[in-house]
Amino acid sequence: MTWKDYPEPVKMGSGCKVGWMYYSNLDDAEECSRLARLEAGRKASDGYDFGYQVPGEITKQDNLFKVVIP
Repeated sequence: MTWKDYPEPVKMGSGCKVGWMYYSNLDDAEECSRLARLEAGRKASDGYDFGYQVPGEITKQDNLFKVVIP
């Protein structure tokens, strides 16, 4: 899975263990969340550690939906 598989975000952020994609609508955020959970399952089976973040989690921030991606 690559970034191209996710819906086009309004903006992105990255950290040392996860990244974040921001969406203006909930439908795109939910699709991103679904794909992030699938990718996280694959990476977790390879031993990847996401720290305290939960891939696929959606929160609202600054009128955007923020999704944690692996």
